[in-house]
Amino acid sequence: AKSLMQDIFAERPTALILDEFQTWFDGLHDDPGASGLKRRQWAFNFVQILSELAKERPDLLMLIVSVRDIESSVNELRLGQNSPNPFNHSTTISYQLPENGFVSLKVYNTVGTEVADLVNSNQTKGTHSIQYNGNDLPDGMYYYTLRFNGQVKSNKMFLNK
Repeated sequence: AKSLMQDIFAERPTALILDEFQTWFDGLHDDPGASGLKRRQWAFNFVQILSELAKERPDLLMLIVSVRDIESSVNELRLGQNSPNPFNHSTTISYQLPENGFVSLKVYNTVGTEVADLVNSNQTKGTHSIQYNGNDLPDGMYYYTLRFNGQVKSNKMFLNK
């Protein structure tokens, strides 16, 4: 599938915008499609292939994925959607702090077991990001949770190696 897409984009370099990808993905039902693959798994695999192709051959494909909850204001706590999502091994998680304070950012599996402690320190007001490597985890859905001054924000992310 990846080589077929590469051949298609080689004829005409493309910029592909996946607007509100997370909203679309969350709305998919997991009943089997015509190919026998579940729709969410098919979509996950398709976007993963596009992401890999865009990374390897930026001359052929520029992939732009927009997600909800992106605002420039730092007057409130914000937790962005990890990017890329779905991800293969490595992803970036961004967040904004409205003031200086103690930050905790952890990753949990679907049964609530902590699988990674990413941040556990005082940080300054503003935008921060951290690279997360999920090499030691199996494929699946995970939650990352930001705790700051009594507030808690969580998002889902999907690992597909």
